[in-house]
Amino acid sequence: MYKLCYDKIDKNLIMDESQRIFPTKDNSSLIDKVILEHGGVDICFGGIGITGHMAFNEPPFENEDISYEDFINSTTRVQKISEETRVVNSMDEYNGAYYLMPKYCVTIGLKQILNSKKIRLYCFRDWHKSVIRRASFGPCSIDFPASLLQKHNDARIGVARELAE
Repeated sequence: MYKLCYDKIDKNLIMDESQRIFPTKDNSSLIDKVILEHGGVDICFGGIGITGHMAFNEPPFENEDISYEDFINSTTRVQKISEETRVVNSMDEYNGAYYLMPKYCVTIGLKQILNSKKIRLYCFRDWHKSVIRRASFGPCSIDFPASLLQKHNDARIGVARELAE
C-alpha cells in the first residue's frame, strides 16, 4: 500500500498513519467495528477483477452453497482467490508465474462495499471490456459480483479511454 498508494500522495493531504488499518487474519473484526463506529463507508474505491470480484469477493466457488443474502452480507474475512484471478493478476505481478500468487487474502466484505454511500471502480486493462459489459448490462447476480452495482444508488465505473471505444 505504501509503494502503490500512500507514497504517491502529497504528505499534507494524506491521513495520519494511526488512521490506517491493514486487514490481517487476526484483525478482521476490528475493521468491521471501526467502519460501524464511524457510520459506514462514505466512498469505496477499487477495481473489478476478471471474475467480477470486487476486493477479491469472488463469485461462489463450484459446490459452495451460499445464499444471495449471505453473500451480499459478507464481512471482512480470509477469502480464497480463484484460479482465474490468480492467473490474470500474475501477469502484472509475477510475469505470469501464477504459482507464486497467494491462494488466499484478507478482504473487506461485500456488506462494507455495497453499503458505501458512493462506489467508484476503475478499469484499465484490455480484458476489462467484457467485465464492464457484464457488470453494467448482464444479469444482476452473485455469479458476477460487480453486477450487484446495478442496484446501488451511486456506483460508477471509470474506464480508460481505449476501453470506451
